[in-house]
Amino acid sequence: MRVFSKNGKINFVDDNNVFVGFDIGQSCCETARWLIANVLMKELSEGTAVYSEEITDEELETVNKTLDGFQFDADFFEDLVDTCPKWKEEVDEGGAVAFRLTRKFAVKSRFKVALGHEAASVGSEEKFLHLYNCHNGYYGHGFSMGIRSLYDEGMCKMKHEGTL
Repeated sequence: MRVFSKNGKINFVDDNNVFVGFDIGQSCCETARWLIANVLMKELSEGTAVYSEEITDEELETVNKTLDGFQFDADFFEDLVDTCPKWKEEVDEGGAVAFRLTRKFAVKSRFKVALGHEAASVGSEEKFLHLYNCHNGYYGHGFSMGIRSLYDEGMCKMKHEGTL
């Protein structure tokens, strides 16, 4: 997965060209932020690295190294405001969503199985991309996802569509 930031926009693109874009440009009385965590966060906690449109090149490179090999889990989407009361308090009139990111890796075992071969299994790792926007109801950029034109033509199965 690679992360790109330009002109107040952030884009997360995995190796399958699945992407999420988020407008993190802010207006008066508005806060747009994003973060990557090892767990689905039921609330914002102290000490969590939270990013905005002012992300530095060094921070972006660190994020890209951290997300190397991760892909979006197309079967997971969480509207945090609906499922986590603390997020509703945190974002005022805004919204918060999370996407699961997964990375598979091979694990070799040194013990021999019955036929004398080394055993190997596949492990996986996950992280969660959280996007949120806090505002007083007057400003909001909106959030949408889906591949509407391809979906309408029957060329793909749309997994998620929503608003933030």
